[in-house]
Amino acid sequence: MFRYRPSNAAWISLLLFLAMAPNLAMAQVAWVKGFDDALKQAAKENKFIVLDISASWCPACKEMDRTVYTDKEFIKFSKSQVFIKVIEDTSSEGKRLARKFQIEGTPTLIVLDSSGKEVDRILGGMEAGELIEELKEIIQSAKSEKYTI
Repeated sequence: MFRYRPSNAAWISLLLFLAMAPNLAMAQVAWVKGFDDALKQAAKENKFIVLDISASWCPACKEMDRTVYTDKEFIKFSKSQVFIKVIEDTSSEGKRLARKFQIEGTPTLIVLDSSGKEVDRILGGMEAGELIEELKEIIQSAKSEKYTI
């Protein structure tokens, strides 16, 4: 009877993977699960909401999932605001929010103030660095307008 005995290299690889696993799990955008929770968190922390409305069939949405939302700089930036992602064609909340915000294409990222009022929106996919800059500009502009009124 054959019994498999892992080599030292296999054990070391397993231990390294397990040591890194918590970091891998934390290396993602901290998506808030529901829109109401996003509103509560944004109000409590005085942050903006970035609402990503995507579709399951959307190639640009899938590309952003693969490249933007796994990018270290974007993940770091995402902690500065409240991020929520909904899929318009597969979830009831996604359908409801797509109707509410009159979505005409995906991906659409909508920046909302802490009360849920739309500030601006970005239509279409883009690279991580470009998206960070766009979001920073929108948020900075909204903050400036708030203080000049």
